[in-house]
Amino acid sequence: MASQQVLHIAGWNTCGFYKRASGVLASLSLLFPTKLKVIDHSFSSRAEYRAWWVDGGFRGNMPDTRAQSHTSSPACWIASGTELKGDEILSWVGGCDDTLAWCRDFVSP
Repeated sequence: MASQQVLHIAGWNTCGFYKRASGVLASLSLLFPTKLKVIDHSFSSRAEYRAWWVDGGFRGNMPDTRAQSHTSSPACWIASGTELKGDEILSWVGGCDDTLAWCRDFVSP
């Protein structure tokens, strides 16, 4: 059996794209608890999210150059652990559309 993947998602809680991607990930983690663990980093406002992601520089920890210019919500990545640590990041997934595409690949035979 493949090991459990840890996927982090961050965004502000009233963003429709964040709600959509977060909801799909939450459903998948309920259906496949041994294969997927989702760590949700919800921020109370767009300003708070951007202060952490853009201004605070967390996106600079991402190994993919696409993440360096990503400013929207959500932001999703795969990590080796559940902590919010830059050195645990394995790969960048992307925003809402990329996350939904990742979900489709995750459940495809």
